[in-house]
Amino acid sequence: MYRVNGQDVEDIKRQIFEPLLSSPERRRKYQWFLRAIHAFRYLSLSSARGELLESYYAAMRRIDDIVDGDAPMPSTAQSKSEYVEQRMAFVSNPQAPADPADILLLYCFSLAERLGFGIMEETHHILQSMHFDANRIGRMVPNTDLQYYFYLRDIVGTIKGALKVFGDDPEKCHLLEPLGKASRTYYVVRDYESEVGRGIINISREDCERLDIASKDLESRLTPGIQAWFREQATIGLQLLQQHRTIMAREPFVPLVRVTLPLVYVRPAERYFQGIFNGSIH
Repeated sequence: MYRVNGQDVEDIKRQIFEPLLSSPERRRKYQWFLRAIHAFRYLSLSSARGELLESYYAAMRRIDDIVDGDAPMPSTAQSKSEYVEQRMAFVSNPQAPADPADILLLYCFSLAERLGFGIMEETHHILQSMHFDANRIGRMVPNTDLQYYFYLRDIVGTIKGALKVFGDDPEKCHLLEPLGKASRTYYVVRDYESEVGRGIINISREDCERLDIASKDLESRLTPGIQAWFREQATIGLQLLQQHRTIMAREPFVPLVRVTLPLVYVRPAERYFQGIFNGSIH
């Protein structure tokens, strides 16, 4: 058993992961991804890399669930914004962890150091994006803001960090930008209704004006403007996935990247986008 500051890491991860499978909706959303993360330690032939990926995902999942309202706010913070700020302060000076996410992050930083790299910068980028989400609840925001913070989370945060864990060159993150954007588009449309219900509006202010989407229209994905936006996003997503395939055909990546990306990211997104056009996704 791994323990950090007297607390069992496996127990903390279990407490974070179990609610992800607590309902049919959440099970559909997370079960496959959790299985893929668990399988990674066998595919990578490295228990340390597998442990790092699983523990890091648990830490980020806890923070994101609190921001999204899927997990209760701890008594140590007065707001979602303050909670994320506390985690950002901890990453800048990882001493005296005060939250389960801090404990997991401290553990991850130690594992990464043993493997010969650091992930603090990438973690800070992801937290910046979560802080943006915490501060925009209930508001439409410009497309430039949405894309900037998605880029921080998905490209220079998640993808760059993942390449380090996979044992590939992190500077290749720009080559995977189309996949990162396609995956974000998939998450945005897949989780549209639940996100709007929490006050997270991922349709830009400009798109709402262009497609004549009023505030009252946001509540249902069946309104004409929202349906048109969904089809646009699916078209963009499929184009991005094709760009990704073209890049992968010509650029060198380690075998683990080539095995993982299609299974975990490309195929689920492609199925969902195609389902929007064939009517299986409503």
